[in-house]
Amino acid sequence: MRDEEVDEAHRWFSVDKARLWSEIAPSIYAAALTPETAQWSGTWANGLVTVRKPRADLEEMVARYRAGGGGGKPLALQLQISWALNEADARTAAWEQWRNAAAPSDCLAELKTPEEFDAVTTAVRPEEIDEVIPLITRADQLLDIIHQCASCGFDEIYIHNVSLDQHAFMGFVGRAVLPELRTVS
Repeated sequence: MRDEEVDEAHRWFSVDKARLWSEIAPSIYAAALTPETAQWSGTWANGLVTVRKPRADLEEMVARYRAGGGGGKPLALQLQISWALNEADARTAAWEQWRNAAAPSDCLAELKTPEEFDAVTTAVRPEEIDEVIPLITRADQLLDIIHQCASCGFDEIYIHNVSLDQHAFMGFVGRAVLPELRTVS
């Protein structure tokens, strides 16, 4: 495999005369937003990555991926949250910075510019963002979501804080979240 030249042609991309300089082939994870895509991904991907959804939807995604050939393969999850010291600030940050999470999933592949995302989410009110992005002000809230996602079968959970105060968020995680996770592991 090392120093081997490869040509690959797939539905969405092709590689001509690529050379792999590693002894180990990289894993290719499929990104899926729907159960149908998750099931199809199980046939070819080394793993699956998706975003947080309601528990029943996550369970269906995992089941469909496994049924499609993804049994025993790793699962990764992007957990979008908005952290702040109070709920109003967390809501405002989520709405201002990541309102696109409220865009209908059936149109996401067609949106190409920030202006197009803005147009699709113009009618989203700040309080509606609560339905798609958890507002986090306490460690127990984040820990509950992490545990819920892990119980659906996800091996890796990547926390994506959409608010702008990343420095304070990292302090919060280091002080209040990581110590609790370490006691569970």
